[in-house]
Amino acid sequence: MITRTALRRNPEKSVQDEVCDEVLGTGKLALQKLMSKSDYVVCSAPSTVETRGMVNADAFRAAKSNQVFINLGRGPVIDEDALIESLKNGTLRGAALDVFAAEPLPEDSELWDLESKFVCSITRLAKTPSSHAFTSRCAAEPSQHGSNIHFHA
Repeated sequence: MITRTALRRNPEKSVQDEVCDEVLGTGKLALQKLMSKSDYVVCSAPSTVETRGMVNADAFRAAKSNQVFINLGRGPVIDEDALIESLKNGTLRGAALDVFAAEPLPEDSELWDLESKFVCSITRLAKTPSSHAFTSRCAAEPSQHGSNIHFHA
């Protein structure tokens, strides 16, 4: 059975929402509840004063075992060090990231070296001068990134 849970600033606005089975408010406890019960989490939050660093070590510690975390929103919403630690220690099964705190993703980011756990899309980077170098590096080093990597330009 699939249950769709969402976080929303004003959950009462989603009472009749047919897309979500459960809508939680915002805040640390709501995020931890969502993380603890979800096999897949899709983050599409904007980067605001309230959301920067919102998905932090506490949120990842609360994550359901084998969770896949997907960020399509803004890079600064995620504590990348906490994400990396959760991937390394096996709390998360994987991560799909379309955005990063620093773009393009720095050459020295540990995200490059996580075996079979990192999926990235370069939809936003495709329009930048460095996108060719980014794509070339990914294509040239597939064994370093595992077999579950997909790049979309």
